[in-house]
Amino acid sequence: MNWKHIEHKNETEFKRLTGFQRATFNIMVAEVKKYISEFCFDPNRCRPCKLCIEEQILATIMYWKEYSSMAYIGGIFGVHEATICRIIYKIENILSECKRFKLPDKKKLTKASVKNSFLIVDATEIHIERPKKNSKISTQAKKVITH
Repeated sequence: MNWKHIEHKNETEFKRLTGFQRATFNIMVAEVKKYISEFCFDPNRCRPCKLCIEEQILATIMYWKEYSSMAYIGGIFGVHEATICRIIYKIENILSECKRFKLPDKKKLTKASVKNSFLIVDATEIHIERPKKNSKISTQAKKVITH
């Protein structure tokens, strides 16, 4: 799934493939471009990334949504997994600094306005019984029948 494949999809298909609406994706692109234009002082200083901003955000979304390995995502986009790791780290940091995508911190979540909210996590573990090595069941199969 490259940017060229989903760029011209309709809104429903775009949302199904990325998990985001196109308007939200465009806001992400605008924020990343704004950040890069403000804080990258000399664009000639380093080698440009092989992936455009849209593909960088798309790779990050693929990592978030599917939790695929970075090697797999790198194979899709034709770059090394270390490059994908740097891209994901960079995009996550840029979007977390942006006020539009910042999640509320713990203090805001524990205020009275959120008092009646519940979070249920199913973390049950199931114990599997296995036969012991010295039990009669496992040793019976090992006995040799003599004639």
